[in-house]
Amino acid sequence: MVLLLTCAVQNYDWGITGASEVRSLGESNTGVPADPAKPYAELWMGTHPSGPSVVRATGAGLRETIATDPAAHLGAVTLARFGDDLPFLTKVLSVAKALSIQAHPDKALAAQLHAERPEVYKDANHKPEMTLAVTRFEALCAFQPAAQLAANLAAVPELRAIVGEAVAAAFATATAAAAAGETARKALAAVFTAVMTADAAAVAAQVGALVVRLAASPPGLSPADTLAV
Repeated sequence: MVLLLTCAVQNYDWGITGASEVRSLGESNTGVPADPAKPYAELWMGTHPSGPSVVRATGAGLRETIATDPAAHLGAVTLARFGDDLPFLTKVLSVAKALSIQAHPDKALAAQLHAERPEVYKDANHKPEMTLAVTRFEALCAFQPAAQLAANLAAVPELRAIVGEAVAAAFATATAAAAAGETARKALAAVFTAVMTADAAAVAAQVGALVVRLAASPPGLSPADTLAV
């Protein structure tokens, strides 16, 4: 069964302003001229409530269409394993600059967060992702080994200042002791939380300090400074 869809376009800040795959696909798919002043980041094909696809022939949402006969639309195997909704979201991305850092919950936590705060967590699914690059694309996934993270905190004083001495020291201690399980996870979570919730003025001050330090350093950056930059 093939359904022609009208898809949603997302104008996130990191998208491309001007000619791009998402802009071109969005125009041809929706028939709506693009706004040349807006960035075009993602085209979505799926049932996600933040950008659901619409079946052209009927004007009904894809999710509502699937619900009329889930077995026919999804197949018995998919229905039995994932339930009566499309279990994936296909996206086309046009990326102009670094995307925001994302930390995705597992399936159990996703269901819990959706039940508790549906206005923030729009669906109950986890977010495993697969990327197929059709042009050159660079991505960072997961964390570096704990020992390398500890070395970076020691080598980049500006990063250590953002994290805070107590949090950085606790992480270094956990790493040196080869701590496993909950202790190591909590130490890493504390570092990540400190970075992601740091005061904007403090971050700006440390970025300025980093620029001054690197300008006064011999030519060539260390691996840790390259990562920081």
